[in-house]
Amino acid sequence: MTDTIKATAQRGPGGMTLFTLFALAAILVMGFFLHQRLSDVEATSSDVPPPALIVDYDQVFASFPSDATDEEMEALIINLNQRIISLQEAGYLVLSADAVLGAPNSLRVSPEYLLSEEGGDE
Repeated sequence: MTDTIKATAQRGPGGMTLFTLFALAAILVMGFFLHQRLSDVEATSSDVPPPALIVDYDQVFASFPSDATDEEMEALIINLNQRIISLQEAGYLVLSADAVLGAPNSLRVSPEYLLSEEGGDE
């Protein structure tokens, strides 16, 4: 009997090795894009919150003139609402004192400012 010697040719990497390398590359690419996306989300969520101001309606209404007519009261309330809207448009978060459990007095808006006729911001 003659022994047949089979010549083994050098093969490239096996199919499993190629799959493993491809999967590793895909995971690295996905990780890179996921990291970029999370960085973008963190950058937008870490924005500084708007400054807050507190309006104490009880104090504001107490500073209304006691002898004001209905028309004058309506004009005062319209002016009050316009002042609050102007604060909002200036970037402030305006809260009612009734909705706030505790805050420094420096955040409270004075009734004099809210009832003034000038258009300047605080």
